[in-house]
Order: sequence, then C-alpha cells, then structure tokens
Amino acid sequence: MDKPFWQGANRIVLILCIVVIVAMAAGVGAPVSAVSPPPTYVTQWGSPGGLPGPGIDQFYWPTGIAVNASGYVYVVDDWNNRIKVFTPSGGYVTQWGQQGTLPGQFEYPYGIAVNASGYVYVTDINNERIQEFDPSGNNVTYWGSNGSSNRQFYTPSGIAVNASGYVYVTDTGNSRIEVFTPSGGYVTKWGSLWWWGDGGTGIGQFMDPYGIAVNASGYVYVTDTGNSRIEVFDPSGRNVTHWGSTAWIPTPGSNTAQIHYPTGIAVSPSGYVYVADTLNNTILEFDPSGTNVTQWGSPGGVTPSGSPGGIAGYGNGQFFYPYGIAVNASGYVYVTDTNNNRVEVFSPTPVVTPAPIWTLTRIPTFRTPPPTTTNSPGFNALIALIGLGAVAFIIVRRH
Repeated sequence: MDKPFWQGANRIVLILCIVVIVAMAAGVGAPVSAVSPPPTYVTQWGSPGGLPGPGIDQFYWPTGIAVNASGYVYVVDDWNNRIKVFTPSGGYVTQWGQQGTLPGQFEYPYGIAVNASGYVYVTDINNERIQEFDPSGNNVTYWGSNGSSNRQFYTPSGIAVNASGYVYVTDTGNSRIEVFTPSGGYVTKWGSLWWWGDGGTGIGQFMDPYGIAVNASGYVYVTDTGNSRIEVFDPSGRNVTHWGSTAWIPTPGSNTAQIHYPTGIAVSPSGYVYVADTLNNTILEFDPSGTNVTQWGSPGGVTPSGSPGGIAGYGNGQFFYPYGIAVNASGYVYVTDTNNNRVEVFSPTPVVTPAPIWTLTRIPTFRTPPPTTTNSPGFNALIALIGLGAVAFIIVRRH
C-alpha cells in the first residue's frame, strides 16, 4: 500500500518545494547591492598647471562649489577672497569679493549655497559670519560674530539651503549645526558643544563637521569630519542614521564605508550622496541607504606627506585634496580639486541594477527603477517554481 503523502520521500520533496517557493517569494523585488562603474571625466577648468594665481582663469585654493537652477557654477576662490561664476561648461561669467571686513568682502570664505531664487550664501570664516548676495553679486545682508551663543560662530564652514530657503550652517569649531531663516533669523541648532568646541563621538554629535547638504525631502546630510563619518538627520534635527569609519582605503559595495577626513557633500536629485574623501584623494558615491556604490580618484598608496592613503594625482579624473562637490539637475558632478587649483566635471554615474537572484544577467540602467508588473521575470520565475514543485510532488506520489 502506498504511504500517505506526508511520509517518507514524499514528505521530503514536499518540504523542499515549500522552502524553495517561500524563499523565492520572499526574494521577489528584493534589492541587492551593486558596485557601479565610476563616472566619466568630462572637462576641467582653472589654473594652468595647477599653479595658484589671481587671474580670471585661475584659482588659489578653491573650496566650496554650488550649482544654481540654471546650471551655472559658483566657486569659492578661498585665498583670493572672491566668488567666481561659470557657465555649466566652465565659461567665465563674473566674480565678486576682495579681502576685508566690510559687507561684500571676505576673510577666507569657504562654503557656498544658492537658493531657488538665485540668492547666494557664503560662509566667511575669519569674519565669523554668513553673507548673502543677490544673483548679481550685490551684498544683501550678513549675520554672525565670534562665539558659541545662538547666531554666533567659531569657523563656519559648510552651508546649504533647503527647498523653503532655510539656511543650514556647519559651525565647525563649535561642532554643531545652526539653522536660520532665509534672512538670517535664528531657528535652532543641534550637535555637541563642549569646551572650546570639542565635539563628541556619540550619535548626533560631531567632531569638527565641515560639509552639509539637504535633499529634496528636507533631510540633512553632514560630513562629521573628525569622526570620519556621514550623519543624516530629519528636518527637525533628529539623527536618522550614520555610516563610515576612519580608514585609508574605501570599500565599494559596503555600507560601513571607510573614509578619511570627509569634507564636501552633495545629494543628487535621485537621492544619491557624493562625498569628497579628502585625504584619500577620492570621491565616494553612496546610495540613499548609505551603501558605497562607487568611487573614483586616486585611492591607495601614500599621501604626499608619506602617510598611508590616496595618492595625489594631477591627471584627468585624479585629485589632490578635493574639498567641494556639487551635483546639477542632470546628475553631472562638479568637484573642486583644491590643491590642483581647478574644477573637474564628471558625467552622471551609470548604476548597475543587479538582476533577481534567479537570473544570470545584470541589466545596466540609470536610477529610474523598472515598473512593477505581474509578468515580471521574478513573478514568472515564481509561477514556474510552483509548477515544477507540483509536478515533482505528483511524480514522487505515484511512485
């Protein structure tokens, strides 16, 4: 007499079929991290041969960089104490600023941001203030002074503007973030103010933060430079996540990215995060979850001082201490290659989307996810497995 279907070999086959079907069902649509190829070098502009200078076509230690809604590029020419404006392809447009303490003058500016109306905000480090300019470069207002109270600064560095025009500043020496209205009214702050601004290592604390960026949903990304990590906050300043650890060689495909002295940061329209990993002479790209998907530059080797780290490079697509980074609406990436006194431009990064685990191919695509349909490869594979399981069960049952 035949055994009941739940006994012996029949039971084993049935269990295997159920396990496979459940596993495949759980895997339908599940993303798998992929390492993307680096973007393509497009162009550069700046000081010929990397030599600093005051000319129209030169920089002297460029730091912050921003792109407006029309794609025009704004660069902080730090040691020349000026702001320079370029077309998207690098054509010179205008400049303003000189060394001094009066409105419209600078004492080593660092960060820059442009709001939706074209108004420009600059961190004026040694004057311990924020300056605002209209689209033509005329000074509108300024605020700040040296100190640790509200609306004061100790080496303000990074700056960003959200969709509503609110201004976010990394108050680097005070290891905190300060938030202001578009006209400079104090709103709030968060971070870790200790003696002389020494920061902390806990979640939501900082150790000399530099870069800052805000995504389309109002989430705030900060390079916690002294802790070699990225911290992410919701619009109210509550820590959401963080990633990174001090190391000389980054590891693509890892969500515990290894970074050394991150400075500039930018978020693309699709939510991908770009970080200037300064002492590794590398640009890192992360997906919205914080997984390192690609990198480019000069990783590995030794620094110019002989320490382990990224080799300083002078060729196309290489860096010697990159500081600032910006992404335009089309995904092109602009980097201030600071010690080479130039700006480099890169194409949008192609992203490799891994195929589902039951196929053998990977489909190259950009960041628009494929539509979900009932006849997707995953759905068809699941139906096929169910059918095969049923056939296997019948065969074993009859024997």
